[in-house]
Amino acid sequence: MREEYCVNVDNEIQAEITTDQESDEVTPSNESNNTKWLKDLIHRYKRDNPLKKSDYIYRCQLKIEGRLDLPYRLTAWFIKDLSYDDTGESLFEDFTRQSQDLLEYFTYHGRPYDKEDLTRHLFLSGCTILMFIRCYTGNSLEILFGIGNGEARRIQEYLFRFDNQIPFGVVELLVNLSNDPNQLKKDIVEFIYINNMITKDLPIPSSNKSLLNQWNDILLIKNNKDVHLLHLLYLLITSSDGNIVSTNNNKRNHEDCSTILCSCFCRQKLNCNDPKGFFRNVEELTSTGIELEPSSSGLATISFSGKCFNLKGHLKLPPLIVDEWTERKLHNLLLYEKFLKKHYMLISYVKFMDILIDREQDVKELRAFRVLQNRLSSDADVAYLFNKLGSECSDPQDDFYRDVKIKIQHHCERKYAIWMTQVYQKYFSNPWAIIGLMAAVIVLSLAAVQAWFAVNPRK
Repeated sequence: MREEYCVNVDNEIQAEITTDQESDEVTPSNESNNTKWLKDLIHRYKRDNPLKKSDYIYRCQLKIEGRLDLPYRLTAWFIKDLSYDDTGESLFEDFTRQSQDLLEYFTYHGRPYDKEDLTRHLFLSGCTILMFIRCYTGNSLEILFGIGNGEARRIQEYLFRFDNQIPFGVVELLVNLSNDPNQLKKDIVEFIYINNMITKDLPIPSSNKSLLNQWNDILLIKNNKDVHLLHLLYLLITSSDGNIVSTNNNKRNHEDCSTILCSCFCRQKLNCNDPKGFFRNVEELTSTGIELEPSSSGLATISFSGKCFNLKGHLKLPPLIVDEWTERKLHNLLLYEKFLKKHYMLISYVKFMDILIDREQDVKELRAFRVLQNRLSSDADVAYLFNKLGSECSDPQDDFYRDVKIKIQHHCERKYAIWMTQVYQKYFSNPWAIIGLMAAVIVLSLAAVQAWFAVNPRK
């Protein structure tokens, strides 16, 4: 049952949130906008964790650890650069008037929030997100706020934390109320692409039309009220065509296990639900003639196919970049997928990579095939990362890559294919081996001719 797989998920999520519950004192920043309502906003700041009516965690106040004054500075700059008036009072009034339907997402201990106070929190959070994204894509964080690359990456992590999400409707409303909505739309789409660690080599859409089209696709997502930045990043990572909102059908039609097992090359019946019965690591796969290739898009494009009369196999994996932020991003995305309780594509991917990577030699092979870029200190660190994530995830009942694993297992069990591969690797894998083999053939041929003439001399 799928419910068994999701056991303790709520406890995991609550544990993640509980670590963030300590109160922080906020001191009004001297750099904040000197308007009465913004000062009031700062003094009325609260650290609350409201619950959405569907039990999904939404913060009404974005949290950035270590820079408690930063939201107010970013909001002040947003008002200065993107509001139609210098004080931002009319912007806040318009936001208050048009955001009332967003307030019903939140309750506090089962009771409605104070609407005025909640509106101020959402306004501050939305302006913070938008101004940070605007400055990040415009390379002006260092100039305006003294934020270097390392700190900017850390703030990005906070923006994509599972327990730190703001309804996308807040962002959408502020974009539409700003004096430069099209630029903000393009900045947001570009920001999502920048934070994608899978298919990192794919170019970010460069044309204004393409960026704006993706923004429009985001607004058409079913149940748009549940959308947030982490959800958009999840959609991009699991896409089948490299778009945030995939235009293809992301649902994979799993092949029926009984159909696959009818292969004439099958030696024994495989247990489709037992991952221990499958192949092992990358090193083992390459020894059976399987080569890896980078796929063209996200996790939905992982596939396996036979080549050269099925003597060789090609496993396609999306290029993955592993750096110091990868584990945290994957952790938050996994928490979100567990909360969704459907698809399990990312969990299936992590478990798949855990099978492929046993030790640092496997990581080295993945790098050689250009399906992984390692920016950590060593390949052993990457192996440890996936082994750790894999051990923390339960095996999904609906493994998204079950059919791919079965095809690989069938290939690995074909003795003649393995024998041909070993012959090729021994005698044809490098030019010197080929030259040596040809020389041996020539010598043997000449010896045979000489022996024949010795037995049958010319008269």
